[in-house]
Amino acid sequence: MGACSNGFGFDVKKSDKQRLVLKCPKEGCKWGLRASKIEKTEMFSIRSYTKMHTCSRDGQGKSKRGKVTPQLVASLLHEAYPGEVQTLTPKSIIDFVWTKLSVKISYATAWRGKSLYSGSFEDEVTMLKNE
Repeated sequence: MGACSNGFGFDVKKSDKQRLVLKCPKEGCKWGLRASKIEKTEMFSIRSYTKMHTCSRDGQGKSKRGKVTPQLVASLLHEAYPGEVQTLTPKSIIDFVWTKLSVKISYATAWRGKSLYSGSFEDEVTMLKNE
Protein backbone atom coordinates (compact mmCIF):
# COMPACT_ATOMS: atom_id res chain seq x y z
CA MET A 1 0.00 0.00 0.00
CA GLY A 2 2.87 2.33 0.80
CA ALA A 3 4.46 1.84 -2.61
CA CYS A 4 1.17 2.68 -4.32
CA SER A 5 0.30 5.72 -2.25
CA ASN A 6 3.84 7.18 -2.25
CA GLY A 7 4.62 6.52 -5.89
CA PHE A 8 7.55 4.15 -5.45
CA GLY A 9 7.78 0.76 -7.07
CA PHE A 10 9.44 -2.37 -5.78
CA ASP A 11 10.74 -5.63 -7.15
CA VAL A 12 10.23 -8.92 -5.38
CA LYS A 13 13.71 -10.48 -5.29
CA LYS A 14 12.75 -13.57 -3.26
CA SER A 15 9.39 -14.81 -2.12
CA ASP A 16 8.64 -18.23 -0.73
CA LYS A 17 6.99 -19.78 2.32
CA GLN A 18 9.91 -18.80 4.56
CA ARG A 19 11.04 -15.34 3.41
CA LEU A 20 10.28 -12.19 1.46
CA VAL A 21 12.90 -9.84 0.01
CA LEU A 22 11.87 -6.57 -1.66
CA LYS A 23 14.16 -4.03 -3.37
CA CYS A 24 13.69 -0.74 -5.19
CA PRO A 25 13.78 -1.28 -8.98
CA LYS A 26 16.06 1.75 -9.47
CA GLU A 27 19.73 0.85 -9.59
CA GLY A 28 21.71 2.21 -6.66
CA CYS A 29 18.69 2.90 -4.43
CA LYS A 30 19.16 1.58 -0.90
CA TRP A 31 15.46 0.96 -0.09
CA GLY A 32 14.65 -2.62 0.83
CA LEU A 33 12.83 -4.96 3.13
CA ARG A 34 13.64 -8.49 4.37
CA ALA A 35 11.15 -10.60 6.29
CA SER A 36 11.30 -14.17 7.57
CA LYS A 37 8.60 -16.50 8.79
CA ILE A 38 8.40 -16.95 12.54
CA GLU A 39 8.78 -20.63 13.33
CA LYS A 40 5.55 -22.53 14.14
CA THR A 41 3.32 -19.57 13.20
CA GLU A 42 1.83 -18.04 10.06
CA MET A 43 3.38 -14.64 10.84
CA PHE A 44 6.45 -12.97 9.39
CA SER A 45 9.02 -10.85 11.21
CA ILE A 46 10.74 -7.93 9.51
CA ARG A 47 14.46 -8.59 9.81
CA SER A 48 15.75 -5.48 8.07
CA TYR A 49 14.10 -2.43 6.57
CA THR A 50 15.65 0.61 4.93
CA LYS A 51 12.69 2.94 4.78
CA MET A 52 14.10 5.89 2.85
CA HIS A 53 14.50 5.67 -0.91
CA THR A 54 17.69 7.26 -2.22
CA CYS A 55 16.15 7.58 -5.70
CA SER A 56 13.45 9.94 -6.96
CA ARG A 57 9.90 9.06 -7.94
CA ASP A 58 10.28 10.70 -11.35
CA GLY A 59 12.26 7.96 -13.01
CA GLN A 60 10.07 5.08 -11.91
CA GLY A 61 7.62 5.31 -14.80
CA LYS A 62 3.97 4.35 -14.80
CA SER A 63 4.68 0.64 -15.18
CA LYS A 64 6.40 0.54 -11.77
CA ARG A 65 4.23 3.10 -10.00
CA GLY A 66 0.95 2.23 -8.39
CA LYS A 67 0.78 -1.45 -9.23
CA VAL A 68 -2.31 -2.64 -7.39
CA THR A 69 -2.89 -6.38 -7.39
CA PRO A 70 -6.21 -8.16 -6.85
CA GLN A 71 -4.74 -9.44 -3.57
CA LEU A 72 -4.16 -5.87 -2.38
CA VAL A 73 -7.73 -4.94 -3.39
CA ALA A 74 -9.05 -7.94 -1.42
CA SER A 75 -7.01 -6.87 1.60
CA LEU A 76 -8.35 -3.30 1.41
CA LEU A 77 -11.92 -4.61 1.14
CA HIS A 78 -11.40 -6.90 4.11
CA GLU A 79 -10.27 -3.96 6.25
CA ALA A 80 -12.98 -1.52 5.18
CA TYR A 81 -16.02 -3.70 4.43
CA PRO A 82 -16.03 -6.85 6.54
CA GLY A 83 -18.93 -9.03 5.41
CA GLU A 84 -20.34 -6.46 2.96
CA VAL A 85 -18.41 -7.33 -0.21
CA GLN A 86 -21.43 -8.78 -2.06
CA THR A 87 -23.06 -5.35 -2.23
CA LEU A 88 -20.02 -3.67 -3.79
CA THR A 89 -19.75 -3.24 -7.53
CA PRO A 90 -16.42 -3.19 -9.39
CA LYS A 91 -17.06 0.50 -10.16
CA SER A 92 -17.47 1.31 -6.46
CA ILE A 93 -14.30 -0.68 -5.72
CA ILE A 94 -12.41 1.34 -8.36
CA ASP A 95 -13.59 4.56 -6.67
CA PHE A 96 -12.71 3.17 -3.22
CA VAL A 97 -9.13 2.29 -4.27
CA TRP A 98 -8.76 5.75 -5.84
CA THR A 99 -9.89 7.38 -2.58
CA LYS A 100 -7.63 5.15 -0.46
CA LEU A 101 -4.44 5.10 -2.57
CA SER A 102 -4.91 7.73 -5.33
CA VAL A 103 -4.24 5.00 -7.89
CA LYS A 104 -6.49 3.99 -10.77
CA ILE A 105 -7.18 0.29 -11.21
CA SER A 106 -8.85 -1.59 -14.01
CA TYR A 107 -12.34 -3.07 -13.89
CA ALA A 108 -10.74 -6.54 -14.06
CA THR A 109 -8.50 -5.86 -11.05
CA ALA A 110 -11.49 -4.61 -9.05
CA TRP A 111 -13.55 -7.67 -10.03
CA ARG A 112 -10.73 -10.10 -9.23
CA GLY A 113 -10.10 -8.39 -5.87
CA LYS A 114 -13.77 -8.68 -4.98
CA SER A 115 -13.80 -12.32 -6.08
CA LEU A 116 -10.71 -13.12 -4.00
CA TYR A 117 -12.24 -11.49 -0.95
CA SER A 118 -15.59 -13.19 -1.32
CA GLY A 119 -13.93 -16.57 -1.87
CA SER A 120 -15.63 -17.20 -5.20
CA PHE A 121 -12.51 -16.70 -7.32
CA GLU A 122 -11.19 -20.23 -6.71
CA ASP A 123 -14.62 -21.70 -7.46
CA GLU A 124 -14.78 -19.82 -10.78
CA VAL A 125 -11.27 -20.92 -11.78
CA THR A 126 -12.19 -24.54 -11.01
CA MET A 127 -15.35 -24.21 -13.11
CA LEU A 128 -13.39 -22.74 -16.03
CA LYS A 129 -10.84 -25.56 -15.89
CA ASN A 130 -13.63 -28.17 -15.98
CA GLU A 131 -15.38 -26.63 -19.01
